[in-house]
Amino acid sequence: MISWLNQWDVRALAGLDVWEFSARSLLHPYGRFFLRRMVLQHPWRAWKGFRVYAQTVRPARQPALAPVLVKNEDDFCERAATGPWLLALGFCEKPTDPPCPAGRFNHDCLWLRQDFQAAHSTPLPCQHCRFRELAQHALSAGASLHLMTSAHDIARDILLPGLRHPPWKCLLLCVCPFSVPPISLAMTLCQLPGLVLDYNAGDCQNYHAWLQADNGVKPERTFLTPAAHQRMIAWMNSIAAIRKARGIPQSVCYHLHDHFFHPTPSGNSPPSSPS
Repeated sequence: MISWLNQWDVRALAGLDVWEFSARSLLHPYGRFFLRRMVLQHPWRAWKGFRVYAQTVRPARQPALAPVLVKNEDDFCERAATGPWLLALGFCEKPTDPPCPAGRFNHDCLWLRQDFQAAHSTPLPCQHCRFRELAQHALSAGASLHLMTSAHDIARDILLPGLRHPPWKCLLLCVCPFSVPPISLAMTLCQLPGLVLDYNAGDCQNYHAWLQADNGVKPERTFLTPAAHQRMIAWMNSIAAIRKARGIPQSVCYHLHDHFFHPTPSGNSPPSSPS
């Protein structure tokens, strides 16, 4: 049965390449949650989403980059500059040796909790954390930050709000290549535009590895290619430049609320959660 589903994915039967992932996921709470809340409760919207994915989103996928409901990278930057927008990275990017001081399988980051206007020493694990570097650029670009953990949390925190009233203009996500088709489809169904980059080291190669990581068992640390990392920084610098030209206030710190780190401009109270 699984081999048939895998062949359907290879052939993109009906324009879809998530047959194996979807069938396997129905055996787990996330799959049933997604089917019930995002497909069966919104059948017409889901049908239109499946068609858009098959006809537009999947064919537009590039090596290491999947545009979802955006024309190109410039379109993404323009959307993000009007804000609010979200940068979401996998918990598996957190350092392991020495380990992240906030723990690994959670949405927390001690470095982002600090007051950036005050003097602080940077803990050793944070000095070698690429998430910290990206977060610094994301702050200038006005992005909210989210550390993704389980698929159920992603569905509840990011996808489901998109069905009600999209809280972000666009998303920038980093996931394993194995997860690119299902997350791209989910974003399409929930009408959440953005870009999806995939990791090229330490990533989950199959459903078993993905399921283990979905339960917090992920000894490997994932990495983007240096080129992809720099590409993200270039996008965020472009967004920051557009915001500056439009006179949008610069944020100075982050505030954690409901699994999200929200940028907070100087003198402003912390924003409420978009969900």
